[in-house]
Amino acid sequence: KTSLALSVANKIIQQPKSAFDFILWFSARDKDLGIDGIHRTRRDVGTLAQIADYFCQLFDHKGTEKERVKYFADELRSDKTSYLLILDNFETIDDPLGVQKYLTECLGSKSKILITSRVREFEADKPVEVQGMDDAEAALLIHTEARKNFCEGNLTDHVIQRIISVTHGVPYPIKLTVAQFARTKSMEKGFNIALNDSELLDTLFHAHFQCLGQEAKYIFLLLGEFGRDVPQILLSLIIAEKRWRFDALIEELRRSALLQVELRGGGVQWVTLPAVAQNYAVRVLVGYTDEVLVKRDRVLLGDLFKSWLGKDGVFSVAHRLV
Repeated sequence: KTSLALSVANKIIQQPKSAFDFILWFSARDKDLGIDGIHRTRRDVGTLAQIADYFCQLFDHKGTEKERVKYFADELRSDKTSYLLILDNFETIDDPLGVQKYLTECLGSKSKILITSRVREFEADKPVEVQGMDDAEAALLIHTEARKNFCEGNLTDHVIQRIISVTHGVPYPIKLTVAQFARTKSMEKGFNIALNDSELLDTLFHAHFQCLGQEAKYIFLLLGEFGRDVPQILLSLIIAEKRWRFDALIEELRRSALLQVELRGGGVQWVTLPAVAQNYAVRVLVGYTDEVLVKRDRVLLGDLFKSWLGKDGVFSVAHRLV
């Protein structure tokens, strides 16, 4: 998402006649994920007042906090000057919904705001969903990171496919796995280090999880506790008795990048959690309000899954549940 925003800004700048007089970048990033782990960083901006203050510094405007906020708002409304404000990692802003509402109300016809966020609770005129990497993109990232860590010569097709499989193509676990692979010479050891890094898991998934509704959280925790891919129809049977809007909840989880839905043999849709997301779910479930109910439904889901398998252990798409 950050790369996409940078690309958009760069293309606008390169146009013979830019649509904006000024393009301003505001970063709310509070953590960086490096190859050797997580590094805490100081946010450039974290509140509306800080955004306004940063804006005023760029244009050398003095005044009290109230005066700076007013100047900032007046400039956004201006029909004389056009601004593109890019707010990166907007989910880490304090009161992001309140800040977005204020900015939307201030925005004039000539200026625009581009928000990047790992969560999708913010309404927008033109939302752009940034999908995860496909296998080719993931393989390219693996080679790039291996080159940086001087271990590209140790990569094999098997190692590359295994890294993609266990990380589900999620960029930061890939980076950390490759870095550890360079040190340990073992892909499995490298991935296990990333998988058991609680701070990494919180950084990747906490904001997504907190923005879910209670019903979506329940399904996510159930899938994490189940611990393996599952046909979507089986999961829907478990959820049916609760009278929840199952399809909408699956879409909510998919759009939050917490699960994937894959079409496999026989036209059957399977629901899958990346291993890192599964590990996060297992950690969160401990002491969770619905822990007992989730574990009960995990047993029921396991029984359904066993009955769904053919006698030779091969998945069957016969009319077992019709």
